[in-house]
Amino acid sequence: MKTVEKKKKDKKIPKKRDFTKLNELNKNLIYIIVFSLIGLLIESIGGFVITDKGFVLGPLCPIYGILAITVIKALAKYKNNKIKLFFYGMLIGTLMEYLVSFILEAVFGIKFWDYTGTILNFSERINTIHIPIFGVIIVLIILSTPIIDSIIAKCSDKIKLIIDCFILVILIIDILFTVWGIIVYKVRVKETLNGKNYISNNTFIEKFENQNFSNENMSKIFPRFKMLDNNGEKRLVSDLIK
Repeated sequence: MKTVEKKKKDKKIPKKRDFTKLNELNKNLIYIIVFSLIGLLIESIGGFVITDKGFVLGPLCPIYGILAITVIKALAKYKNNKIKLFFYGMLIGTLMEYLVSFILEAVFGIKFWDYTGTILNFSERINTIHIPIFGVIIVLIILSTPIIDSIIAKCSDKIKLIIDCFILVILIIDILFTVWGIIVYKVRVKETLNGKNYISNNTFIEKFENQNFSNENMSKIFPRFKMLDNNGEKRLVSDLIK
């Protein structure tokens, strides 16, 4: 009897799965989706358009999703101090707009937005009129996160895993298609500037590119794209490719 009891005690109790990392990933992915949509809505209402969407396939402006996660992590300790949130939000929002603009231009060779001609613009990458808007947006982001978190908390871990997989697949596909579209658009511009005929509709891929990455679609999605013309002057891509 003692031997049997000892064996029972020696049996390892299965450990409960730790979903801490999954829950954190789940929150971040949902933040990206929610705040990307809200950012696009704010742009549309405010009229200070950076892109028409941000992604080629989906109605998202991912810059705002990334900004949201950054400020949520960085400014969590100031969530009860709206004045500090506002001023730190202005600082972080402005720095991110500048850095993202610089990085995207370095990677793709295209200026995604350009504030040339606007009042008090800085290095053509920042419009100072938008700085207080960043402060307001970031205060709203911090205030709205408890509501989003409470909704997320009601979902089971399995549901969260399914949601995460779905969001990741959608984001990866959209990122790949967006990069593809930008590359095609740039090639068309360069060939146009060199007097070549870029329109070819022979293969399945060419037909797909012409339908989904047409000049009309790309100029609507990224209305502020700028590239160097043959004279070394930065001009709107939509003007260069006409």
